[in-house]
Amino acid sequence: MATKTKVKSKQAPATESKSKNKAPKTLTGQFIEIFSQREKLWFEECILAYKIAVIEKEWEKMGYLSIKEYVDEELAHKLKISYTRFMEKVKIGEIIDIWGFHSKELIEIGSSKFRTLATLLNLENYTGEDLEQVINDIKNQTVEEAKDTIKNYKLRYVSGEAKPKSLSLSFKLLEDQADIVKHALDKVKELTGFEDLNQALVYICTEFLMNYNEDVHEIEQIKAEVERLSNEAEPPKKVKGSKHNYSGRKK
Repeated sequence: MATKTKVKSKQAPATESKSKNKAPKTLTGQFIEIFSQREKLWFEECILAYKIAVIEKEWEKMGYLSIKEYVDEELAHKLKISYTRFMEKVKIGEIIDIWGFHSKELIEIGSSKFRTLATLLNLENYTGEDLEQVINDIKNQTVEEAKDTIKNYKLRYVSGEAKPKSLSLSFKLLEDQADIVKHALDKVKELTGFEDLNQALVYICTEFLMNYNEDVHEIEQIKAEVERLSNEAEPPKKVKGSKHNYSGRKK
């Protein structure tokens, strides 16, 4: 008696079925992935350069008399990398190693901002006690904003005093509104001797807050700011009918 044999149905390989169900990456997704890899690879380059030059001294083991000779012979022609550029990577790698940065943390900061951060970490008297705060400050900033932030932190360790942080504000006004604002700023400059429009704007705002603020403590702080601004300006011009003496106090 003949026996029936089961014929197994052909199944597509698991990888094929998975690829069918997997949604294709968007160009944006691909860009983000490649950009992230590039950042990670940059940091890895720096760490390897540091190991080659300092930790393992591979250039010495290969029979070269100096790192420059090693770079010129082994890397310059193949990678178009100069000795100066290689040593910059060595220095960054050294900073990563000394301060114990992790890969994820480095990628969040980004290579451009990390270069700027490195100038702070290189200071002889920098202890790192505020490093976490510095990183949090620059993490979501642009490169230019991060440069200003790092510059202010560096001033604390160079001169012991930080320069006040500057911010840019922009306003979109109708032409008539802009004329009013410009006229007010020009008038304050005329009355106070200020040459800077920024000072003039702060003066107008502090005057308003002093006259329409019920918080005594805040008023005292504003008065101090107004007096500081007054000291930076020329002596105020007396204007007929003026209700203020532009020292932050009403007559």
